[in-house]
Amino acid sequence: MSIGEIIIVGLGPSGVTLAAALAKEGIEVSLIDGGTPTPTVEGYSRRTLSLMGEFGLQHCIASLTGPLARNGAWGDRPAHGFEWLGDRASLHGALRRDALDAGVTILRKRWTAELTRQAKKDGAKIVIHAHGRRGQAIRGPLLLAMAAKAPSISRLPATTIGVWERGWYWIADDGTQAQIQVVGHPRDGNPGQWFRLLSETCPEFQPLIDGLRPNVLARAATARYALAEDPLTLVGDAALAIDPLSGHGVYEALLSARMHVAAVRTVLRHGRIELVRRYLSDRRAETWARTTGIAAQFYKEQEGRGLFWAQSALAYRSLVQASQPMPVREARIEQKAVLENGYLCEASVVVTPELPRGAWKLAGVPLVELHQLLSREQKIERVIAMASQQFGCSVNAAESATSWLRASGLGASQSGLAS
Repeated sequence: MSIGEIIIVGLGPSGVTLAAALAKEGIEVSLIDGGTPTPTVEGYSRRTLSLMGEFGLQHCIASLTGPLARNGAWGDRPAHGFEWLGDRASLHGALRRDALDAGVTILRKRWTAELTRQAKKDGAKIVIHAHGRRGQAIRGPLLLAMAAKAPSISRLPATTIGVWERGWYWIADDGTQAQIQVVGHPRDGNPGQWFRLLSETCPEFQPLIDGLRPNVLARAATARYALAEDPLTLVGDAALAIDPLSGHGVYEALLSARMHVAAVRTVLRHGRIELVRRYLSDRRAETWARTTGIAAQFYKEQEGRGLFWAQSALAYRSLVQASQPMPVREARIEQKAVLENGYLCEASVVVTPELPRGAWKLAGVPLVELHQLLSREQKIERVIAMASQQFGCSVNAAESATSWLRASGLGASQSGLAS
């Protein structure tokens, strides 16, 4: 088997994004295609399309339909906005063409742990899994998505979202074909009956449900945080899959791939594997804390509707409590992994209660070095002039960075500044 120095297992959005970006830099990449997924429709946001465009996934973008207006309501709040629709099977073919255009080698096979061991013997430097929700993980409340298709019931293409006592639903109707997806607890009665029960609660969907085709697709919709020892080996949903209500999962998967581009680039050129692992672990933990917090709020808003909502809200609140980092009490300087010119490096950053991840530069001005200037010089006007000259920035940029640093509590509390 001819193998590249980087192997990516899984021909999904995150895997292709990572593979294409690396291949365009001249890195030899082998992408493992495990087979065409079941054809089901998914929604994509405007910001997701923007990321696809950033990585040159033009075939992928062209395969989508939209924008379609979003209708329905979340409890008492009306839904609004737009989204694009994509069939997973069609998207798979489009992603394959994008990967080939970028110079990626695609291998069609079922990947195993033994193949990983053999590939490393054959010279592969890194094997990264982008194969979705598998392996040991911390999990959110157990959720199941049931999806089925039917002839269109609307002359106006649109998507619709709504809630009912057993869960929530999403309907995508492009004017030719419709798909309805219902998400609930798999142990709540017979999931195969969810469509009929929904039509009893929402009679307006009866014509759609009467036309449903028999091939119903069931798939896991549970949020998960992978417990793999090496975060460099996982990307996209394989590393972290969010609850469908907390955002567009493909968008988060593409962000994950973007981080991995810098991570792989750094390992290949500079090594620094522990720094890279720390960076990826920190970013993944932050995403998990943020998205579980969003999910907890969404389920809490509806917990009076029934047991599904109350149990899900409680489960997410527990995850939020477990994932919250130690709060930052006051501004301080820490060493963190940061991104510079496409590579990861270690730098001193200013950590504050509002920015626990830390701020390295503001308007191009390195904050810790600016802090050192503030510690030595009493006159603010002179600090701004010196910063502008030393860091090659405008006076306005130096002034903005100085103001922020003083407001953070670090500059003023440790330098005894005079105006």
